[in-house]
Order: sequence, then C-alpha cells, then structure tokens
Amino acid sequence: RTPTMIYVRESHAEKMDIIQDVSYEILNVLEFNSTRKRQSVVCRYPNGRLVLYCKGADNVIYERLVDGSNDIKTVTREHLEQFGSAGLRTLCLAYKELHPDVYENWNKKFLHAKSSLSDREKKLDEVHSYLCS
Repeated sequence: RTPTMIYVRESHAEKMDIIQDVSYEILNVLEFNSTRKRQSVVCRYPNGRLVLYCKGADNVIYERLVDGSNDIKTVTREHLEQFGSAGLRTLCLAYKELHPDVYENWNKKFLHAKSSLSDREKKLDEVHSYLCS
C-alpha cells in the first residue's frame, strides 16, 4: 500500500486457479469520527469504475441501505439481532458505485471542506453525508 494506491492479490471463486495482482487508486479517505460513526474510502478500479466503500456501526450503515432490497434488509436485520443477543459487536460494510460526474462534483466540495480553516469537521461531515446518503 502507498498513500494513493493499494495492491491486492485476488482470486475469485469462479476462477480458483487464477491469481492476479490488482492495483486500486485511493482517491479519498473520510476518517472515522464519533459523529459519523463510519469511515469511507473512494477507490478507482483499473477499468475506471469509481466505488465508495464504507464501514461503520450497524445502525448507521443499515439506515443508508437502498430501498427496494427488503429481502436482504430483513435477513441482515435478523443476523444483526442474533449477533447482538449473543453479545457480539457488529461492524457493517457497504459500497456504492459512483458516476464520474457525481464524484467530480462531490470531490470539489470535499477538497474545499478539507482545506477550510474554520469549521472543518462540520464541513467534512456535511460533504460526507451528501455522498453516503
């Protein structure tokens, strides 16, 4: 890993005998804080695809899941309840594909908030919420 790239050795279930090294460009990192209760990273795949990955508290991630996937949401909620009643802490992962125009517009706001001299954390929370809603 470098500050702007991550290198992953991948194998996939459907191609078990093929192992490949893939590099992903890390475009933005939105650090965890106690307000957001999540951390996110925007990556560019080798084919140009832009993806936002987010990890965080189960309730914070769950409330941001896309409507229309009710079967998955129901099963996920059941699993979270089972883990919770067993005394286990949970951390959820989610991703969202980003259109290049949406990303470019957001990135301008992110860079402005990141370089702000006043209310930087508040501004970063606002731009983070825009992308992660």
